[in-house]
Amino acid sequence: MSGSFLFYDLETWGLDPRKTRIAQFAAIRTTVDLEEIDTPVSLYVRPAADFLPCPESALITGITPQLADAEGLVEAEAFDRIHALMAEPDTCTLGYNTLKFDDAFVRFGLYRNFHDAYEREYRDGNSRWDMFNVIRAVHALRPEGIQWRAREDVPEATSFRLEHLAEDNGLRHGMAHEALSDVRATVGLARLVKTHQPKFWHYLARLRDKRHVQQLINLTELTPLMHIAGQYSPANRNAAIVVPISEHPVNRNQMLFVRVDVPLDDLASADPDLTKTHYFTRRDALPEGVSRPPFTDIRVNESPTLIPLSDLRDADFERTAIDKTVVERNLAYLRKHRNALASLARHVFAPSKASSQNDVDAALFDGFIAPADKALFRQIHACPPDALGAEGFRFQDARMPELFFRYRARNWPEFLSFEEQACWQGHLAACLNNGINAQYSLQAHAEKVEQLRVLNADNPHELGILDAMDAWRHALAQSLGS
Repeated sequence: MSGSFLFYDLETWGLDPRKTRIAQFAAIRTTVDLEEIDTPVSLYVRPAADFLPCPESALITGITPQLADAEGLVEAEAFDRIHALMAEPDTCTLGYNTLKFDDAFVRFGLYRNFHDAYEREYRDGNSRWDMFNVIRAVHALRPEGIQWRAREDVPEATSFRLEHLAEDNGLRHGMAHEALSDVRATVGLARLVKTHQPKFWHYLARLRDKRHVQQLINLTELTPLMHIAGQYSPANRNAAIVVPISEHPVNRNQMLFVRVDVPLDDLASADPDLTKTHYFTRRDALPEGVSRPPFTDIRVNESPTLIPLSDLRDADFERTAIDKTVVERNLAYLRKHRNALASLARHVFAPSKASSQNDVDAALFDGFIAPADKALFRQIHACPPDALGAEGFRFQDARMPELFFRYRARNWPEFLSFEEQACWQGHLAACLNNGINAQYSLQAHAEKVEQLRVLNADNPHELGILDAMDAWRHALAQSLGS
């Protein structure tokens, strides 16, 4: 391997990247041998005026909006730096649970601030990875060398929480849920795995290349693979045996699989619509005696942990409690009914009628941005903030004009014209007074803070953070005249 790893972590003001934003970003760049290079990066992002930070998030991270506002960069400047770090050639960007959480915030943030949301993930030899997936795979197949603890809520399962792994393995430097501290803990975990399981580390690292992943997937021969992912039972160490059954009906980076380590019964003759309903129903909401249909979709561009059965030892099957005789019996059934099962899988994963988002901030997935508009992005970044309003950029994409107005208003409201200031005030009123396309309205935010005051009545530190949230909300309300 060549290039570098960029380990990163975010602290955010909520859980939905369409409606809330990043509070803090931190990153450490290392060589592929995990030797630290460059100066670590840690920055706050100033919260814009059109959303209310989640009080629960502030209690977890200890970050108040006043702190981020005083010490942070406006979002446009923050994402200029984030993009430059992640887009450096031959960079593998990774963290802990970044593929499922942090990367979504990065994509939406890049989109809002006129950077391509995806190119940094694959251009110029770049890739993505996730230490959460690595740790889960190590626990399933090569657990030696790492200290593990049981989950408090499910004692028969192992805790994969970063703070637990860091504490138990002597990797914690600083507080949990502080971005740079979490990055250092993640780098420490990577070094631990690479030291104790070097061959497995290099095997997992190759899965960053989707072409390598595609070579493992043999749709013609229906070759079984072990798949390790959070959707599978802790009783099996989050492992399952899956067989590729079909390409995804829409997404060329997704493949459809069927599990062969669980009973298939009469799956080939199952009702397609009922099967789809059951698949997308929470397990605890399924009818009594009904299991979730044994299909799964795997994204080849998200470093899935797939392992050929020929690379597994008998001890691996014993540790994951997978019965090879069940697998062989189901493989015979699968080969007999492959066409029916492939058709059923495509029906289950066929997307429902596409619906566009009604707000441009949430409309990232409404379509790729045309090259002509992406060419304008470079002009936007080269233009001084006070001159952006006079440039008259001619966008082709219908999302871009409103997104551009909000980009200017959030980051440099002092340069808006009188008419633009009135439009911005209307947008703020819709978000804050009415909660339109926002995670909280002013009233809902006040109610949430009061609920948390009751729960934290005996904790002065938490009450101080809630005081700060109240003060921030009151300041926004006053700016609206509310």
